[in-house]
Amino acid sequence: MHGVELADDLMSDPIRLGFIQRALDSASLIIQTQFESETFRQSFHYTMDYNGTPTYYAIGFILKALPIAHEFVDCKRLLVMLQQAARMFEQAGAIDAANELRTDGERLAALTQTVVSPEVFTNSEAPFPTLFDIPSFFDEMVWDDDFPALGTLPLD
Repeated sequence: MHGVELADDLMSDPIRLGFIQRALDSASLIIQTQFESETFRQSFHYTMDYNGTPTYYAIGFILKALPIAHEFVDCKRLLVMLQQAARMFEQAGAIDAANELRTDGERLAALTQTVVSPEVFTNSEAPFPTLFDIPSFFDEMVWDDDFPALGTLPLD
């Protein structure tokens, strides 16, 4: 993307355009693969610092490249990937990041004049419960039982 500021710059450089198209395809594939993995989405809340890095880079590249390359790529597919990334963040409890990503996606949809269907959660995509999802000592205690008495051991 270095040195590219307008779509006209890409029209005069088909090699760079090909690289950008492949990079956008790769970014899209990263998000799609992560989103389609239920295990990944369930653990994303706990692994976002590590496993979220490729996601952040993919999102960042899409947000940077789409305004310039929108005439040469499938904008609808890329905007759907941004919606899926927003869902992953929301399911992981990163509501602010999800809302910011949705706002950026809506801005890009308006810029590229692309209509994307609104998000609809299916049962498998509904936000995972993240409040009190880790069992604690207090959950496992049986409060009505007597505390076991310790026997005394004679010392020799």
